[in-house]
Amino acid sequence: MVSTTSKSDSKHEERQTLNSKTPKNLYQIGGLQVEFPYQPYGTQLAFMSRVISTLDRAQRDGHCHALLESPTGTGKSLSLLCSVLAWQQNYKSRLLKGNLSHSKPAPEAATDPLNHGGGFIPETQPSDTPLPSNAEATKKRAKIPTIYYASRTHSQITQVIREYRKTGYRVPMAVLASRKHYCTNRHVHGKDNVDEECRLLLKDKGNIQCSEFK
Repeated sequence: MVSTTSKSDSKHEERQTLNSKTPKNLYQIGGLQVEFPYQPYGTQLAFMSRVISTLDRAQRDGHCHALLESPTGTGKSLSLLCSVLAWQQNYKSRLLKGNLSHSKPAPEAATDPLNHGGGFIPETQPSDTPLPSNAEATKKRAKIPTIYYASRTHSQITQVIREYRKTGYRVPMAVLASRKHYCTNRHVHGKDNVDEECRLLLKDKGNIQCSEFK
């Protein structure tokens, strides 16, 4: 039996295949659905789990820090991006559904004298400071946490953006850098001593020499 297919039909089928949404690689990590572009290694699963647990504790207690290390080439950047963005996405979803507890827990009494000033309950707000209105408090509580990703060099940020594009997460972002990368003065840009040249042009506040300074 011979099946004949026109060129237009084959192109339509190809276009439909390209436009079809590929299944996501979702993994249950730390109580969240995390989308990861590859099959994660055990070290990556442990890394993402610790990141999520740290963020959960920070949201619950008001602050929490974590120092996480992993050898070069083990996918730290991708693991960090996917876990943090999954947590932020879950936070936003819970916030929209109204299932998120925004208020900080009240300080405990003198159960631990060393951490609570020898038995005194720490004052959370000075008595002479006016309490925020309900509208202001609601607006403040409704804010989605902002993610700051810092790196030592600009090339590392470029690598992070490249890893970010491999994920299925899309969030608004802004990449910040020094004058060396973002200076728009054509007489200064490209020089080795951009910072020094910039300081010289801006030295006299009454007579700014830089044409790009606003």
